[in-house]
Formats: sequence, structure tokens, C-alpha cells
Amino acid sequence: MMDAVTFRIVMNESIFLLDKRVVFDSTKMTLSHGNEIIRISEAETHLLLAFWHGLYKKEDIIHFVWENRGGCVSESSYYKLINQMRNDFSSIGLQPSDIVTRPRVGCRCLLPLNL
Repeated sequence: MMDAVTFRIVMNESIFLLDKRVVFDSTKMTLSHGNEIIRISEAETHLLLAFWHGLYKKEDIIHFVWENRGGCVSESSYYKLINQMRNDFSSIGLQPSDIVTRPRVGCRCLLPLNL
């Protein structure tokens, strides 16, 4: 039998489970674990969705996060976004090192991200 949280995760494609314990709600732009909820930015939300889609090349991530929405971005903004996401991981109880930078390629999230 499914509990209410599991049912909600299965039935709503905007809700993901990160590392089998942190709920990522892409509609509300939040990460939650137990009673702790942190709000993340729109760019951070799209970064996690890019990881879910299997994107890891820097150019592909930049295109997915910013350019598809009519924005222009510098590499500095990209690196700032990766750092913000690592800080959010730390705040919610995940390891910042689970976002791995691949020099001259891009980055990827080592944690499972499931619907």
C-alpha cells in the first residue's frame, strides 16, 4: 500500500524524489526533507530538470536553463548556479559533492532523481 507522499510523487510528474529521500517539487520550486523545506530559484529548478533529462554538457545546460527562456548568460552565471545548487543540497541534507564538475565538459548530478 502506498502512503500519501508516495502516491503524490507517482501521480504528479512535477514531483521528483532525489536520492530516495528529498522531494523536489518543480512547480513549487522547493526541496523538502521531513519538515524542512527550502525554496530554490527558477534557474535551480531548471538545472535539476536538466539533470533529470540527462543533460551534462555545459552548453546544453546553459541552453536548457536560460536560452530556451529568452535569456542570455555568461559562464560566470553558470558557475554561480552550480554553486547555489550545491549550497541548497547541503542545506537540505544532501552532499554538495554529488554535483560533480567535469572540467571542460560540464557537470552532472550523481544522485538518482526519480518521478
